[in-house]
Amino acid sequence: MLIENFNHTINTWITALHQYSFSQLCIQPAPKNWSLGQLYIHLTDDANYYIEQIKICVSSNDNAMEEMSAFAKTIFLNNDFRMHKLREHREMHSFHSLTARMN
Repeated sequence: MLIENFNHTINTWITALHQYSFSQLCIQPAPKNWSLGQLYIHLTDDANYYIEQIKICVSSNDNAMEEMSAFAKTIFLNNDFRMHKLREHREMHSFHSLTARMN
């Protein structure tokens, strides 16, 4: 069920992309805000990162008996997996480097 939800989300992202031109994907709504293209790259980069982490987790039982940190327990108990504000992370991915990757 989870993989179907994941695949549905990815397909929704891909389908939604088709309605925008490259120029539209590069438009930043404000100087400190990400463009839609930058947001897509951020989402795919993060998804790829977490997929790699999942592969590591399921390939070994090395830490199976370890306890979650207090922070992780709070996140899971509250089902609170919010992202930080994207504009706070803008420095990690400059507009030019992300735009170059979109080409």
